[in-house]
Amino acid sequence: MLNNALKPIKRKRAPTPLRLVHFALWATLTCQNTYAINKCTDATGKIAFQDKPCASSQQAQAVNLHGSTAIGKTTLFIPNERWGLSFKAPKLKKTREASQNGFYQYEAFSKSGFVLSLFVEPSEGKRNTKLACSDYYWKQTARNPLILKKTTSAFETEDFTIVSYLVRFESQGQPMYQTNYNIYGHQQNKCLDVHISKAFDDKEKIELSQLTEFSKSLRYEQKK
Repeated sequence: MLNNALKPIKRKRAPTPLRLVHFALWATLTCQNTYAINKCTDATGKIAFQDKPCASSQQAQAVNLHGSTAIGKTTLFIPNERWGLSFKAPKLKKTREASQNGFYQYEAFSKSGFVLSLFVEPSEGKRNTKLACSDYYWKQTARNPLILKKTTSAFETEDFTIVSYLVRFESQGQPMYQTNYNIYGHQQNKCLDVHISKAFDDKEKIELSQLTEFSKSLRYEQKK
């Protein structure tokens, strides 16, 4: 049930890595399985992490992933709307859910350190397409000085714009990295901003399997 007694929802600011990573550090990390993914570096030094082979012009390095693959399908309908979202993710514990005046906010995390935040608001002015919504939100997020610019990449699907990047910061003197996917969309006069992330303290222990599975499985669902 929605907790409408929470503080009023405000227009979303750029994600704060230290706030998000708090949940990841608090959660109990599991290492039930290990996987490999490719770290691809081009001639300019731009880095991309992907599950497909690197291009012939890129330097390739296999990177071990850690974490549980215990994921399942979740469907989340937006209050007072005829639509929602379905996605595959680890079992999530909700930390916040609020709805007010056409705005909706949802936050949750898993024991494996997967963090999800969802923000929905009425589209205004010229923000009536997924590209217009993504331009609006990404301009705010891109101001974050902790983002490692060379790790930023973006691609389009039929319904969403997806931007991935790494953030580097310190927690209690310990260097930390955070993998991030920002997913933007537009549905029935609403702008959608989804942020998923996972933090780690070693460059060679990068968890991407849960984030990529989420982004690949994300779909709009219509109420029957």
